Amino acid sequence: MNKIDNDNLHIIEADENKRKFLPLLLIGDEAEYMIERNLDRCNLYVGFINEKAIAVCAVTNVDDDTVEVK
Repeated sequence: MNKIDNDNLHIIEADENKRKFLPLLLIGDEAEYMIERNLDRCNLYVGFINEKAIAVCAVTNVDDDTVEVK
């Protein structure tokens, strides 16, 4: 698990149990079926403040030079 620290903000890459962040993912896309469709093939980065998840970013590799934020 990679971790980036910036004072109170901690960002990790979620390797397991990505679905536990579904409430945050639904803020960006209200279509749960679309999130489910992409979640297993995405890298999911989660931002925490005081151990509370406050942000998520799902990223997919399109090709060797391109990534897509979902």
